[in-house]
Amino acid sequence: GGVCPAGYYCGNGTTIPKPCPTGTYSSKTGLQVVSECTPCDGGYYCDSPGLTSPSGECYGGYYCSSGASVANPNGDYSTGGPCSIGHYCPNGTDVEAECEGGTYSDVERLAACKLCPAGYYCPVK
Repeated sequence: GGVCPAGYYCGNGTTIPKPCPTGTYSSKTGLQVVSECTPCDGGYYCDSPGLTSPSGECYGGYYCSSGASVANPNGDYSTGGPCSIGHYCPNGTDVEAECEGGTYSDVERLAACKLCPAGYYCPVK
């Protein structure tokens, strides 16, 4: 026996530590309930149970809100999704950002906005 390890929680009577679930992590020891596991930080993802830190940064072209379990969330907008038209999402984005004046985004999943071409103007939104 001993203190419950980081990445796990141990309630009363625990014989085997239970891993913090996918989408969460914990760097602390001695957790007692699953709610003490930390939701994955915004801009990061936690892709397996029992993590002591996030798995990595969210991929460019996507945003990961708190609790993301994949680097490129596609459908569950509660934990992130593809960057929408008019926005960009570099690696590690937690909230999609609007393209700045002089740039544009005409498709989803851009990590950086495109430069406005000569002969056109792209105003600030």
